[in-house]
Amino acid sequence: MDERSCATCPWWSRFPERVEFGELGPGGSPVERHTPNEKGECRKLPPLYERIFPISDSDDWCGEHPDRKSSPAT
Repeated sequence: MDERSCATCPWWSRFPERVEFGELGPGGSPVERHTPNEKGECRKLPPLYERIFPISDSDDWCGEHPDRKSSPAT
């Protein structure tokens, strides 16, 4: 079974968690709900445009990057 995904890639960076506002809570303030973000950026190559990297889902795998199981001995 292949366990590779963008989430396991050393060059992938997950976006910050999403914040959603729900019903009004005690005191009349909206309740914040924080959920993990399943999208992120692949930062292996320089961005195509200023600060814009390719975006992918955490369970995607582009297959472009070699596995880094261990670093070579020096």
